[in-house]
Amino acid sequence: MILYNKLEGNKKKLRTFRTEAIRAGFKRAYKEKDLEIIVKVGDWIPEKVVQEDDKLFMFYENANIRLGLLTTNNELYR
Repeated sequence: MILYNKLEGNKKKLRTFRTEAIRAGFKRAYKEKDLEIIVKVGDWIPEKVVQEDDKLFMFYENANIRLGLLTTNNELYR
């Protein structure tokens, strides 16, 4: 996760990025069960982008649920 290594310690939201690249990174991290990276990178992305992209939202929400940061009764951003 090159993006994660570059952004570690950065508190600002990402402004310029390719959604396809984020989606591919989330898919890879989910496959490798690296859920913390999905949550951290998801926090750097503007909320509107995660809300509007079904796949990003699914990976981000599932990672939060599996890490215990969100219960299944709650929904992120909805």
